[in-house]
Amino acid sequence: AIILAVVVMLMAAKAIGDGYELFAELMERVRFSYRKSFSWLNLELGGLSQKDAQAVNGLCRKLHGYTFFSRYTYQKQEKIVRLTLQPAPAVRTFFEGGWLEWFAFIELLAQVQAKGRGFSCARGVKVTFPNEDLHELDVVFLPQDQPPICIECKSGEFRQDIEKYLRLKRRLGIERGRFIVCAIDLTDAQAAGLNSMYELTFVSLSSLKTHLQTLL
Repeated sequence: AIILAVVVMLMAAKAIGDGYELFAELMERVRFSYRKSFSWLNLELGGLSQKDAQAVNGLCRKLHGYTFFSRYTYQKQEKIVRLTLQPAPAVRTFFEGGWLEWFAFIELLAQVQAKGRGFSCARGVKVTFPNEDLHELDVVFLPQDQPPICIECKSGEFRQDIEKYLRLKRRLGIERGRFIVCAIDLTDAQAAGLNSMYELTFVSLSSLKTHLQTLL
């Protein structure tokens, strides 16, 4: 059952991440509904092109099939998707940013497997330093015969955490290119600007895959 749940999370995260530019409004609406303790939401697709409306509707139907929504209906004439949210904490966590960790995890997994390397990997790694400071790392991979790769995933504001990431990178001894901050609100230009200012690697959702290819 645990393995099945992980596979479902990975498939759902991959579907969202691959088309996030189109699905961003849906994800924000769902996050907003959870924050406001709403149990349902309506998504109007009339303002989208036919192709985009089909894609958004298709994702909603797929997520319902994965049980991320407890109810899904589509009113074809009005072009309105009606969704009832799942109250399960794991589902709420997924929509509030957990999906990005799963997306980064599967992108890195695909890259490592394509290179035919052995590896160890984990999500939510808790690190305790000698002074008993405790930190949690979102995604960590240790490719065979290579230094570790750490990805911190941010679905909201992250700039207040930059100094924390710099200290963490230094304490872990991870080189700059392998300590990655993936933020969904970053453009490639913004990421390039941050990379010129800080000893970290910032990537957008679209540039994550490209950067990972340079590491392996």
